[in-house]
Amino acid sequence: MNLKNFYCFRCHACCRQAGYFRLGPEEPDAIAEFLQMGVRRFIDTFTRLTDDRTGLSLMEQGDGSCFFLTDQGCRIQPVKPAQCRDFPHRWRFSGFEQTCAWARSRTDSTRTIPDGTGTYALILLNRRAHTFTIGRLGTFIFPRGYYVYIGSAFGPGGLAARVGRHLRPHKPLRWHVDYLTTCLPVVRVWHTRHPEPQECTWAGHFQTLGGTSIVPGFGASDCRCSAHLLLFTTLPQVSAFRKLASPVPVQPRKMDLSRSPLYSDL
Repeated sequence: MNLKNFYCFRCHACCRQAGYFRLGPEEPDAIAEFLQMGVRRFIDTFTRLTDDRTGLSLMEQGDGSCFFLTDQGCRIQPVKPAQCRDFPHRWRFSGFEQTCAWARSRTDSTRTIPDGTGTYALILLNRRAHTFTIGRLGTFIFPRGYYVYIGSAFGPGGLAARVGRHLRPHKPLRWHVDYLTTCLPVVRVWHTRHPEPQECTWAGHFQTLGGTSIVPGFGASDCRCSAHLLLFTTLPQVSAFRKLASPVPVQPRKMDLSRSPLYSDL
């Protein structure tokens, strides 16, 4: 697998692998300083000697995941060990292609997007409030939550080409959503093949489900919609959306980035 364009989706699969979370010679000092404690106390409390007695490893939780992995992510993200920073270039575990969300998005999942024309929704996860500048629209605060972006694909390559571009971390900032997809992970893609664009209709459906607009005009430069980006505090459910989208067929194949396929054929 070509790792040149690797982009961390923060699925934390590498943080949950059995084995060692090895520390380099200077890393205990850096982590201890970050945690505002003495290095001796840090070593005694949060590390153990590796079985081969060649160095220190971070302690694990009961399920084998790193002690510093929380629901919000890595507790020591700014000073995490080189082993973690260098994944998967200098270190990777056997079978990472089946568990790493980025690797799976480049193998099985991308093949499920059809080449035909249609409408799609990207669902992005923002784990904490951020401030982003969205081209000429300006600078906005994006609260924590799930962001649904609705678009349509009627150019060469259809849905596969358009969604594939959205998932690339490095690209020219052409559309409003590019300013988000280069910073936030896409955790769901819903799509349907249809001869006519459905994005304005879908935007209305998502508003009915409780989505709110925080950036006026986002993705809606060529229509009368308030925006094609909507914020949800919880992950939207495809079953509820299917009821609103009928008679447009909704046939989901969805995925949680840490477990199953990324895409939903609506």
